[in-house]
Amino acid sequence: MPIKLTLITSIMPFACIFGIFLSPCLAKVGKRKAFMILDIGSIIGTLLCITGNEYMLFVGRFIQGMFNGLSGTIFPIYNKQISPQ
Repeated sequence: MPIKLTLITSIMPFACIFGIFLSPCLAKVGKRKAFMILDIGSIIGTLLCITGNEYMLFVGRFIQGMFNGLSGTIFPIYNKQISPQ
């Protein structure tokens, strides 16, 4: 059990790396569409995590990590665009 627990715990930061590399593709679609994609992806990841199956928990944490990495790069770009000089 501890090995599965450590894998489930450590998959989220690992998936953030994939999200960071996918962020330039998401930044091209526009701010509004990018935020909607981020919200929908995070909701899907959360729904997969609450199913109770350990494999779905693994996949859900991976999806959540990927979208956390995406949002960690998209939100600062948006804040830079709307903040006054």
